[in-house]
Amino acid sequence: MRDAGHDVEVYEVENPHGARTFNALAHAPWDRRGARDVVAATDAFDADVVHLHNTWFALSPAVIAEFAARGRALVMTLHNYRLMCVDGSLWRDNTICRECIGRSPMPGVVHGCYRNSRPLSAVAAATIVSARRHHVWDDVHTFIAPTDTVRTAHVDAGLDAARVVVKPHFLTDLGARADPPSKSRTIVYAGRLAPTKGVERLLAAWRVAAPDLGDLELLIVGDGPLREQLEREAPRGVRFAGVRPLDETRAHIKQARAFAFASEWLEPFGLVLLEAMAAGTPIVGTDTGSTADIVGDAGRLAPTGSTSALAAVLREAADDGTVDALGAVARARYEQRYTPDANRPQLEAIYRSAIEGSKRAG
Repeated sequence: MRDAGHDVEVYEVENPHGARTFNALAHAPWDRRGARDVVAATDAFDADVVHLHNTWFALSPAVIAEFAARGRALVMTLHNYRLMCVDGSLWRDNTICRECIGRSPMPGVVHGCYRNSRPLSAVAAATIVSARRHHVWDDVHTFIAPTDTVRTAHVDAGLDAARVVVKPHFLTDLGARADPPSKSRTIVYAGRLAPTKGVERLLAAWRVAAPDLGDLELLIVGDGPLREQLEREAPRGVRFAGVRPLDETRAHIKQARAFAFASEWLEPFGLVLLEAMAAGTPIVGTDTGSTADIVGDAGRLAPTGSTSALAAVLREAADDGTVDALGAVARARYEQRYTPDANRPQLEAIYRSAIEGSKRAG
């Protein structure tokens, strides 16, 4: 936005740690004083539009009411499902959960969905209920959903469909790769090693497909609660690299034959998919959540939950012609949809609409 000549002020807060956490959580459902401090800090800038990204938990939904009271045009990006789900993930007991969509968040408290804690889940639920009681979402002119999956979930939860638009995230160009995907013998996974990410099924599919994969290797970059188990049970041809610096991780992706993305939750937007596509690296994985929306024809996706189907997709990645063709599509799709230049006009149009709507309301 600055490159296009706009004046931009960024206001960031960080959720506190240690003893200060409890005080912040106690005010999380409706912190009017904290909201006024935020608004006062931004008044000098006199913004035409305020773009919100997160109000949990150092901020609270009260900040929306305070901005609205000053007549600010408000836009909000939906990065997760926290407007309806205490954990923000629509995931419970290792499966997608829709129990709280369009209804009370109390089941999330009963199940202790937020950090496996009923007290903390109660705070998150109180924040959801408080925002609804104060009707703060009515003050947001436009909600930005990065994909249709996110939009559908929020409309089902009660947001006005006319105020939820789809605009994807974007990524600065990482530059084209030096060699075609077929020159590489490595398929890369990069991400958290947690149940939502489907890494267990990815390794199971690798075991099934291994006889047809020749000397291909699966490189696992990342860490998480499942790492010890996964390393213990991993089939042949799988190597764990642990957490690596961002530049190194991107280099692995840029040099890979394919990028594995086997997520099993309603992934709002896997930015790592854009990193792969920008590198001209095809995607192999599952079609859960927003993955299919993002990837399109830039990869091969199996129905989520099917080990055999995922194994078949991995076998396709063993074909040189297939990965090279998909890699070219991936790079073209990135250039058409996910660059800053492709994204900026969409965001500017959203801002203009919000400003005009605010003037009419005023």
